[in-house]
Amino acid sequence: HDALPISNNVNSPASGGTISINGTGSSDYGFYKESGSLLSYGGITVNASSTGSRASYYGGAGSVKSVGGITLTNTSTSGYNWGMYVTDNQLIQSTTGNIAITSSGQGGAYIYGRVVAADSESNPTAGGGISLNATGSSSFGLQLDTSSLIANGPIAITATNTSAEHAFQYLGASGAIKAKGNITIQAGNATGNTGTWGLTIYGGRTIQSTGGDVSITARGSAGGGIWIDSSATTITAGNSLTAPTAGGDLTIVAEGGVAEGIRLYGGGGLVANRDITITGTSTSSNGVRINGSQLLKANRNISITGTSSDTGGWAQYFEGSRLIQSVGGNIDITANGRWGMYINGGGVVAGNDTTNPTAGGTVSIRSTTSGSHPDGAGLRMDNTNTKILAWDDINIYANAASAGMNGISGNGHGVLMWGSNQVIRSYNGDLTMTGYANRWVDNNAGTAGISGGITLYSSTDTLRAKGDITLKGVSMQGIGLYLTVADG
Repeated sequence: HDALPISNNVNSPASGGTISINGTGSSDYGFYKESGSLLSYGGITVNASSTGSRASYYGGAGSVKSVGGITLTNTSTSGYNWGMYVTDNQLIQSTTGNIAITSSGQGGAYIYGRVVAADSESNPTAGGGISLNATGSSSFGLQLDTSSLIANGPIAITATNTSAEHAFQYLGASGAIKAKGNITIQAGNATGNTGTWGLTIYGGRTIQSTGGDVSITARGSAGGGIWIDSSATTITAGNSLTAPTAGGDLTIVAEGGVAEGIRLYGGGGLVANRDITITGTSTSSNGVRINGSQLLKANRNISITGTSSDTGGWAQYFEGSRLIQSVGGNIDITANGRWGMYINGGGVVAGNDTTNPTAGGTVSIRSTTSGSHPDGAGLRMDNTNTKILAWDDINIYANAASAGMNGISGNGHGVLMWGSNQVIRSYNGDLTMTGYANRWVDNNAGTAGISGGITLYSSTDTLRAKGDITLKGVSMQGIGLYLTVADG
C-alpha cells in the first residue's frame, strides 16, 4: 500500500530511473494496485496479462505518475473480464512524456479516472500525447466513466469490439477529452461486425482540441455511427466551445447499420475555427439526424453529406431550432436517400449574422431521392420561420422524381416550403432553385395534395435575392411552380 518511488523526490523528481513491471495471472489479476503509487522520473512500463481475471486494476488513493513516458499494456483472455480497469478517480500522469495504453479483453478498458500527458490538468504548458487502443470481445471496447483525457500534444483513440455493446461509450457526471494537438478517434471496426453504436456520448461530456484538428470515424453495424444524448455535449476544434479564434478542422465520418449514421438526439454542439465536414450514412435509417438548439458553427466552410438506403429514411433530417452557420465560408449540402433533406425549424446560414448578414459565403444544396411518397421531397422545410440565408449565391437542386420524368410515380415535391414565414434569401448574390417531382394529385397527402416541382404553400413565405432569381420547377403529373397560396 506504500508508494514505489524511483526518483529523488516523490513530489517533484529532478532525477532518477524507471519502473518496469511484468505481471501474469491465471485465476487472478496480472497487476493489482489497490492503493499506493507508482512514481518515477525516467518512465513507467507495466505489462499485465491474465487468463482468469482482469489483466490490471488501478484504484485506491494513490497515483501512477512519471516525468518520462508511461506505457501500460493489458491483455485478458478470461471470458468475462476487462483488460484494464481504472477506478476511484485514479490519476495516471506523465508530466513531459507520452502515455500509451493498449488493452484487450471481454471489455477492452474501463476508466474512471484522469489520464494526463501534461504538466497540468487545467492549463498545460508542456507534455506529450496520449495513445489509447482498446478492444473488447463481448462488451465495450472503451468505456470512459466520469473521466478525462488531457494532453499537451495529440490524443489518438482506437476502440473496437465485436459484441452487442458500443465500441466507445463516454458518460458520467464530469470529464473531458482535451488536447492542444490533434484529436483522432476511431470507434468501431472499419468493416465487419462492430457492435451496436460506434461512439455514444451521455451526460454532457466535451471533446476539444484547442489548437489542432478533431477527426472522428465511427461505425456500428448493429446500431448507428455516433449517438450524442445531451445538449451539454460539445465537440470543438477551437480554443472556445462557442466562439473560437484559433484551432483547426472538425471532421466526422459516421456509418450506421440499423440506426442513423450520426444522431444528435438531445442536441450537442459541433464547432470549429476552420472547416466542418460531416458524412453520415445508414442502410436502415436516416443518414444524418440532428435536433436541438445548440451550435453547429464553423468560421470557414461547412460540408454535410447524408446518404440513406432505407425504405423510409431521409438522407438528412434536421429538427428543432438549430442553425447550421458558416460565419465566413460556404455551406455545401448533399443528400441522397429515399427522401432528401428535411428541415423542421432552424435553418442554414452562410453569413456572419443569423438574421441580417453583412458578409459570408454561399449555400449549395443538392438532393436526389429514390422513394415514392406524397409528402416526400428533395428539400422540405417545415415549421414557422425556417430559413436558408446566404450573403452570396444560393443554389438549390432538388430532384424528387425518383423514377424519372416518364416514371409512374415519385415523391411529391422537389422543393416544399410547408410552413409560414419561411425565407430563402441571398443578401448580395443570386438565388437559383431547380425542383423536379412526378406524382399525381394525392388526397392522402399530409401536406399539399398536388405535386410540385417547387411548392410554396403559404402567402407569408419569401424567395428573395439582391441579384437574379431563377426558378425551374417540373412535375409531369402535377404542377411545375406552385406559387399560389392556401391561406389568403
